[in-house]
Amino acid sequence: MARTDARAVHGFDDALARGQDFEAEGADIIFLEAPESEDKMRRFCGALKKPCMANMVPDSKTPVMSPDQLHNVGYKLALYPVMLLSSSIAAMQATLEGLWPGSKTPQPPTMWFTDLQSVMGFPDYWSRETHYQAKECINSH
Repeated sequence: MARTDARAVHGFDDALARGQDFEAEGADIIFLEAPESEDKMRRFCGALKKPCMANMVPDSKTPVMSPDQLHNVGYKLALYPVMLLSSSIAAMQATLEGLWPGSKTPQPPTMWFTDLQSVMGFPDYWSRETHYQAKECINSH
């Protein structure tokens, strides 16, 4: 994989030329850091034969798009490195705000505790823990 950050300092055309150079040198995947529009993203992908990779970060210079949108623009790979973390923190903040005395903030959706246990693998843990219990604990039940 080859990456260029040239767009920020030297402009899009230079970054595109570097992507083409990377391709000519044998890079399997080309990554342009922070393209600033869908048009530039489409132009970059369209000018290269090798797969291009997108990096989707909320509130960054690059417009955040769904996997389908990115595919239509020409990307073959997409990273969403902080989406789950960002969403989790936003939900935690909203939950805490809603718990504050006198708050009118509605609570975000939650899951049932039994569903949470299942997602976290508790049933498998419980089934395995009997293997490690001392015999006197097993016989006392």
